[in-house]
Amino acid sequence: MSWRRGLILLPLLASALLRADDQALWREYGLVHSTTSQQATLKITSYQMKDPTGAMAAWEWIRSPKGHTCDLAGLCSQDGNRIVLSDFNYVLVLDGPKPSKAQAQALFAALPDKRESSWPAILTFIPQQDLVPNSTRYLLGPESLRAFVPELSSSKPGFDTGAE
Repeated sequence: MSWRRGLILLPLLASALLRADDQALWREYGLVHSTTSQQATLKITSYQMKDPTGAMAAWEWIRSPKGHTCDLAGLCSQDGNRIVLSDFNYVLVLDGPKPSKAQAQALFAALPDKRESSWPAILTFIPQQDLVPNSTRYLLGPESLRAFVPELSSSKPGFDTGAE
């Protein structure tokens, strides 16, 4: 496994999930702005990140360990009436009735300052056999290392030097 800054992907147990209000981790993932709004019976929380890699890391972190893949966006997980999706440099959390794909696309289309790029190639190298669903987490720096793999937090993997 490569210790490359921004591209570390580790399978973890669902018990490693953290509260979505961990400010240090949000900073490391590049949170720029968050808002919550209501459209009829649908509560929408949006998290604007600096880049798509941070959005992917945040999506992996805040999705439900019981979530199932859905088709509303490139990254989409649904657990009951809670849907967590990511596209561009945004993560959206939808609480309420499931919108149509066109409605989800309209939500993303209305967001300002979108940054588009491809997802890291490392995703194609992760073996899917025996992978615990919804258990992967991106480690972008020391805060995510401490949060998701505390037993390694005293190690110095080189986040500050861009080590691979």
